[in-house]
Amino acid sequence: MSFPEFAIRRPVAAWMLMAALVFFGLLSLFSLGISRFPDVTYPVITVVTQWPGAAPEVMESEIVDPLENVLVSVQGIKDIESTMLPGIANIKLEFYIDKNIDAALQEVNAKVRSVRLPTDVNPPQIFKINQDDSPILWLAVTWDRPLKDLVRYVDKYIRDRFMLVHGIGDIQLGGWADRNLRIWLDRKKLNQLQLSPTDIRDMLQAENIELGAGYLESKTNEINVRIMGEARSEYEMQSLALNHRAAGASGIPITGIGGSQGGGMGVTGAGSNQFLTNPAMTSAASNLLSNTRGASSVYIPLSTVASVEDGIMDLTRLSRSDGQPAIGLGIQKLRGFNEIAVAKEVKELVKELKKDLPAGMAIGPRFDSSVYTQEAVHETEFTLLLTIFFTASVCLLFLGSFRTTLNVLFSIPISILGSFIFFKFLGYTLNFFTLLALSLAVGIVVDDSIMVLENITRHKNLGKDPQTAALDGANEVSFAALAATLSIVAVFCPILFVGGVVGKFLSQFGVALSVAVLISLLEALTLAPMRVAEFLNVGKEEKKNYFEVWLDKVFWKFARIYRNLLKLALQKRWVVVSVSFLIFFFSLRLFPALHKELSPSEDMGIALIRIETPVGSSLEHTGERVRFLEEYLKKQPYVAHVFSSIGGYSGGQVNFGALFITLTPRKERKLRLQEILKIWRKEFKKAAYQDLHIKIIDISQSAFSSKRGTNIELSLLGSEYSVLKEVSQKILNELEKSGMYTDLDTDYREGMPEVQIIPDRDKCALANISMQQLVDSVRYSIGGARQGMYTNEEDIRRYDIRIRFIPEQWREPKDIEAIPLWTNYGGEPIHLKDVASLRVVPKLMNMTRENRRRVITLFANVKPEYSQAKALDYAMEICRKFLPPTYSVQPAGASQTAKETFKAFPYALGFGLILAYMVLGIQFNSFLFPLIILCAIPFSITGAIFSLYISKLSLNLYSGIGLILLMGLAMKNSILLVEFINKKRFEDGFETSAAILEAAFIRLRPILMTSLATISSAIPAALGLGPGAEVRVPLVIVVIGGIVVSTSFSLFVVPCIYSLAAKIGGKPPVDLEEWPEAPKVASL
Repeated sequence: MSFPEFAIRRPVAAWMLMAALVFFGLLSLFSLGISRFPDVTYPVITVVTQWPGAAPEVMESEIVDPLENVLVSVQGIKDIESTMLPGIANIKLEFYIDKNIDAALQEVNAKVRSVRLPTDVNPPQIFKINQDDSPILWLAVTWDRPLKDLVRYVDKYIRDRFMLVHGIGDIQLGGWADRNLRIWLDRKKLNQLQLSPTDIRDMLQAENIELGAGYLESKTNEINVRIMGEARSEYEMQSLALNHRAAGASGIPITGIGGSQGGGMGVTGAGSNQFLTNPAMTSAASNLLSNTRGASSVYIPLSTVASVEDGIMDLTRLSRSDGQPAIGLGIQKLRGFNEIAVAKEVKELVKELKKDLPAGMAIGPRFDSSVYTQEAVHETEFTLLLTIFFTASVCLLFLGSFRTTLNVLFSIPISILGSFIFFKFLGYTLNFFTLLALSLAVGIVVDDSIMVLENITRHKNLGKDPQTAALDGANEVSFAALAATLSIVAVFCPILFVGGVVGKFLSQFGVALSVAVLISLLEALTLAPMRVAEFLNVGKEEKKNYFEVWLDKVFWKFARIYRNLLKLALQKRWVVVSVSFLIFFFSLRLFPALHKELSPSEDMGIALIRIETPVGSSLEHTGERVRFLEEYLKKQPYVAHVFSSIGGYSGGQVNFGALFITLTPRKERKLRLQEILKIWRKEFKKAAYQDLHIKIIDISQSAFSSKRGTNIELSLLGSEYSVLKEVSQKILNELEKSGMYTDLDTDYREGMPEVQIIPDRDKCALANISMQQLVDSVRYSIGGARQGMYTNEEDIRRYDIRIRFIPEQWREPKDIEAIPLWTNYGGEPIHLKDVASLRVVPKLMNMTRENRRRVITLFANVKPEYSQAKALDYAMEICRKFLPPTYSVQPAGASQTAKETFKAFPYALGFGLILAYMVLGIQFNSFLFPLIILCAIPFSITGAIFSLYISKLSLNLYSGIGLILLMGLAMKNSILLVEFINKKRFEDGFETSAAILEAAFIRLRPILMTSLATISSAIPAALGLGPGAEVRVPLVIVVIGGIVVSTSFSLFVVPCIYSLAAKIGGKPPVDLEEWPEAPKVASL
């Protein structure tokens, strides 16, 4: 029993199937996430290790080498890239795309834990990078009070509230400084009391302790015992007692916390038995303390030599919102969640928080990529509705009946809603690729229904009853419908094997479209015939209106013209075929002239500018230069908000900054984003900006790379930095001369001067000073070293305790020389200059290795008028020209993705053709007829090339998708022709030419209908309206151009090729005994 027969005989089952697809499709739709791009987990893990004060060379030998030695054995690693900065080592592990990132994270964690690093190195932190780790929006919190107060408020009342929002994975912090209990040492007072910074450290280790001491156990219960020896407030911390070695040699008054004004602790006793007492202390207690503390010690409060502040860590980053100091909250959504819904909930929470904010505080979104995602998705949804309207109009135009058209249009919601069920189980989101696939599928899913219903109508006109007409009409074209649908699915199958991030994106498009057309085939062979048999009374003669009569006249007149032209073409078939293929080969000559790029730039209404001040610049200097850019940007009429981050939002070098710019809505500005960026680039070339490295980043390209995001990224690999530096500069100069590039730069930086302390071991030995004592003294003096934790009694949170000289005492190298190290009993303090010398030397700012070879990476953007592919090839050629033997170049970041994409598409097209040929060969049981069908594909490529060339659009990821889709669409018309010609030849007994003419004449209407339905479904997207048009237009232009040309050529060239193949020996796909004995002959 065939599908049509089952549905016609069991209509209830068919109705239940349709109801199930609609019901479960709607349930799935409401639970699907929404995002700009598919959720793709970038297979990247980073291992970050901090060792404050260590030079890049030291980080390489002591940190990176041991870690890389064990990490290289982790399974599935594609590349290892290590970056060494002063005090920081970053090892990035990129895995093959199919690697389970969570399993890789566990492997990496185990390997890292097995390595023994120097004892004072901070434990390595391990992160996995995902596309969704990029914040979907930035909130800015401003207050007219000091930064430490803002940090406290955000930490206590705001940050945790956002973490409770459903769908938020993490929050990145811009301009943030962790709360610390700061102990600010006064070097002069330490010298007067013959103390060193390590004495303060020792005191904290001895006096600031909270530990479990055991437990009391009885027959009925247990009680824990805990020693609460930690200070719980600034007052208690200032009261901690210091041990003074020399008697009466302080030279300064030893007072209590209240100082000279009293109210604090006082001094009791004299000579060698001085100690602090509390005014309320009894004489017995004083005597006890005196007797137990020994005769050679003096006890003084910490406040005598230091001030204690519940403050923040040393500032290494700042943020501003429209020029005001701010804390930035970067909201990251969890994978698979609805980006628009998460952003909406965040904004609702912002409205709630505003009601309770203190006076002078403000909070609001400053950089929101979800706005563009929402606009782009809604625009695609609107395009989908327009597509349905256009497709319905074409169907009505050809079918001439509202009831028949409605029956055809049933296939659209059933196919689309049915697709949502598969999206749910496959973990897909509603994103640009899946929605665009469904938009284009609208014109395809009606093809099978058109084919079936048009043939049922033809059988109706032969006088058959509704059930018979529906059954015979559906069965007659079921083979052609199956072949056409499977050919589309076949061309998308190779995409599933395309590697990389782009392969993941393409696979979602291919799967979405394939699922939709497969459901439409099921609908066309079951539900459509059932509905015709049940409701449409196709056996009754329907009276046609004036429009239908006129339309029929026009069509039959056109059909007769086509038949006459086809007769002429068959008489000159060699000429027709030869000229057609000459046109195809001519179009191939235009292919090199097409611009080729990974993806067109989109006007997202947001922009990112990265700046870099000269090496060695302070945070304040970088902040002032960023403010200079802010002032320029705020004067521009198309800029709505500027959010800036100096030093990075996750920590980093203080001479780096980023400006996140939100433009006014597109409808309120005359200039597109790329035109605005061109103006900025021109402005930033002026003398006022010459001390800055300014890079403008195209955010729309960030999904295709986990690196910097420029069009061109090339890694120069070798053994010596000096050689790489020299060669990279030559390459930059050569690329600059070509005029094809902007934003040329490398990641090589000379680095800021380094003060090196050279200990004199003999002098250290005489002074009884170890290297560890010397290192600790310097670290606790100027390094802000961490020493223990502090629990605040107000909010019961624990913070780091950090020791450091007051800021004005560690600004110059001479301040380092004055660091006290140790005091000989009864003598003068020894300073660093007494046992060590200083020298200032230039050092590298950073070092980078890739796959254990040293590397300098070159960055550039390609000017809009040049092809990215040509620019990449030219840059690679220049690199190879200048690099010496044993040195090499390889694409990185977006360039690597582009290279892989340009390489993958020809393979996908080729394997798609092979697979389609196999599918058609199985269906037709022939080696020859599939080749005839595939002859339509070259002409679809001709149409695609002509359309891109005329419209001056690029060949990119999206137009490449259009080419793959075009192959399947071009075959559909050929399948209709060849299948019906075979039927006329081998079943009805027609001679070859007569069969061709008869089949072409009968199949002309459905061929034109399906082609025009596909074209009409692409027209709304081709209009280039709304957000996301930059990437939709190339795809649909390829489809429209290819369908127009391939349909025109297929109607003539395929019959001519069939005629020639029949002369060569086209054998029937059925048994010879089933043929009629007397074939009919057509006269030409």
